[in-house]
Amino acid sequence: MRNKKSLLRNREGVFYVLISALFIIVMILVFLAYKEYAYTDRQKVIETRIMTINDFIKDIDSDSKRAIYISAFRSLIALEDYVATIGDYLNNTEELFRIAFYNGTINGTEVEILENSSYSDYLEKLRIIAGRIGLDINLNVTHITLYHDSPWSVNVIVTTHVNITDKKGLARWDFYKDYSTSVSIINIRDPLYSVATKGRIPNTIRITN
Repeated sequence: MRNKKSLLRNREGVFYVLISALFIIVMILVFLAYKEYAYTDRQKVIETRIMTINDFIKDIDSDSKRAIYISAFRSLIALEDYVATIGDYLNNTEELFRIAFYNGTINGTEVEILENSSYSDYLEKLRIIAGRIGLDINLNVTHITLYHDSPWSVNVIVTTHVNITDKKGLARWDFYKDYSTSVSIINIRDPLYSVATKGRIPNTIRITN
């Protein structure tokens, strides 16, 4: 009788051990599955975030052309207005253009036509938009190049150091990029007439046969 009871207790002990072992195995499997799910979920979050930032960078590529055109065209008009006002040619046209283009000023004076239209204004708008989608963005313009790409247009190249960081630390971009566009000078006042007539007889640049 004692042997039967002892055997029964042994079987119960083995049963409890098996149940405990099975429970531990199940818990381990659940834990591993959760970790795998959490890892997969995090990977999806990172991938989605990277796609969002890549789309933002593509938007900068397309928007910068428009922004450069607006700032450059208005800067050329502002410089021609300045030439007409002083009745003389500019000594350092490219440098004056760079300052007008980026800061919206000529010789330290703000120009009305460039109000809220300078390239630095555009960069500030980009920072605000980036902040709304959880990004810190730093765009440092290292050089602005201006040259004639045809008799009737100038090409403006803005070399920029771009640093974009996700505020949650998921991703970071750091690169240099040349943003450029061609700007027509047709219909801008001809400085030759502005200087010769002291700005009294304006004549715009036109293509003639």
